[in-house]
Amino acid sequence: MFHNRFLSNEKFAKKSWKKVCGKIIAQLPPKVYLSFDIDGLDPKLCPGTGTPVPGGLEFEEALYLIRAVVESGREIIGCDLNEVAPGDTEWNAIVGARLLFQMAHWMGVSQGRIKARISEK
Repeated sequence: MFHNRFLSNEKFAKKSWKKVCGKIIAQLPPKVYLSFDIDGLDPKLCPGTGTPVPGGLEFEEALYLIRAVVESGREIIGCDLNEVAPGDTEWNAIVGARLLFQMAHWMGVSQGRIKARISEK
């Protein structure tokens, strides 16, 4: 539904990332399982992944979307991160670990188990 072509078209039409995220989130149920394929990030962030996708999300765009899901009042009931390949360096693992940490953090926030840090709002 919200494939790369949709995201690119919205960007070229000068739509803000906030508005694009709003369209995505409007389609979600109250309880969300978050499954993130690291191939969705721009290949410069994880060049060793199995099938890098040109024009993928920036790291901060992905975090903004996850945070916006939580701020919309939806509860993340579980999450996973897949296709993190080791590659020639540890870079892919570092990016994957940082993303997974943020996913777990925002899941905890959505469930009321922890509070979001002020610097993350």
